[in-house]
Amino acid sequence: MKTFKILLAATMGIAMIGAAGSAQAGVAGTKHDLTPLTTSPSTAQICVFCHTPHAASTAVGAPPVLWNRNASVTASFTLYSSPTMDNATSQPTGVSLGCLSCHDGATAYDSLVNTANATALTTPGSTMPVGVTNLGTSLANDHPISMTYGGLAGAEFVAAVSGKVGVLPLFGAGSDQVECASCHNPHDSTNGKFLRTSNNSSALCTTCHVK
Repeated sequence: MKTFKILLAATMGIAMIGAAGSAQAGVAGTKHDLTPLTTSPSTAQICVFCHTPHAASTAVGAPPVLWNRNASVTASFTLYSSPTMDNATSQPTGVSLGCLSCHDGATAYDSLVNTANATALTTPGSTMPVGVTNLGTSLANDHPISMTYGGLAGAEFVAAVSGKVGVLPLFGAGSDQVECASCHNPHDSTNGKFLRTSNNSSALCTTCHVK
């Protein structure tokens, strides 16, 4: 029995290391890999720009994944609105605030809670470089986020099951909030633009929208 427990623990440890390695491998070389912005890319840490194993942020709204970024410096965003929309949006929360802590066009990409020694930057205090999507303070022309999916008109939308719509996850305490990460997986750019699924023939859109 003792031997079995040791083997089980070892197997679980290998699985956890493999999962962490695959996440890093998914980011390496993509636009979420910020190590080219450091003075020594060969020793810089890929994960540190979003995550830390110690002293992680416990701020309300921070993604619950050992978050290493300070909150977006933008106090208020202009929200999307439409006369045909059935539900109201709110100021970005949770996972979306995590994304906007880089993509708001105002917060420096090195605005970290726990700065590692290996992340000396060539241009410290800078916002995301040219070629990376900076949404800015206006979300008026972007898909609405931080809204309750369950409150939408049922006939026009695919039903959510166990906090997901197809392969797209919902977030928040009730697992019913549409956030940036509902459509984007920051660790996997297989489908381009970090999309969770291909958008060929609008497949990503029709995961939720009945058309």
